[in-house]
Amino acid sequence: ILHQLHTHRPRHRLHGLDYAPQGLEKAQRLFAAAGVPVSLHQGDLREFDPLRKYDVVYSCGLVEHFADPVPIIAHHARLCTPDGRVVVTVPNYAGRLQSWIMRRLAPEMLETHNLETMCGNKLRVALAQAGLVDIETGEFGLGKLYTGCTVRTAPNRVLRFVAKSYNAARRLLPLPAGWHSTIWAAGRVPSLAEQRAA
Repeated sequence: ILHQLHTHRPRHRLHGLDYAPQGLEKAQRLFAAAGVPVSLHQGDLREFDPLRKYDVVYSCGLVEHFADPVPIIAHHARLCTPDGRVVVTVPNYAGRLQSWIMRRLAPEMLETHNLETMCGNKLRVALAQAGLVDIETGEFGLGKLYTGCTVRTAPNRVLRFVAKSYNAARRLLPLPAGWHSTIWAAGRVPSLAEQRAA
């Protein structure tokens, strides 16, 4: 995502935060090989103190891992300048068919996700409760069925084959749009004047 941002806005200064040292090391190698100037930090968003504020704080696939997403969204806002933007995206696993498939193929993976957050209206409420204003939500990405598998049984092998076949057909054939793979929400941190008036 940082690489894509650099491609579209090469003059912007980019920073990345990763909880896992292995992920950070891999990202450093990739950015160095691509010649993308990014400042990377290792740590937990809840404790991260960069001694600066950012105009945009973006996270992908994070807030849906919390039973209550409001506090973690508030940590996004804490890192933002007044009038800055917070953008969060979550995968769309909440559909009946998708969650049914995941419950059979990889139940432990599904359990690490709060399906309640996978709804634009729920994200809107969470961002508002975290103190953000001017909130917008939407969806993007071609929806596809989950094909990971940790419960290896004969019926699951068949289910996984059907899911993979469906995903391939969606890419190749002019099928209806169906659902989107990602849900997003964005909100603005109130300006200093708005904060004083509140």
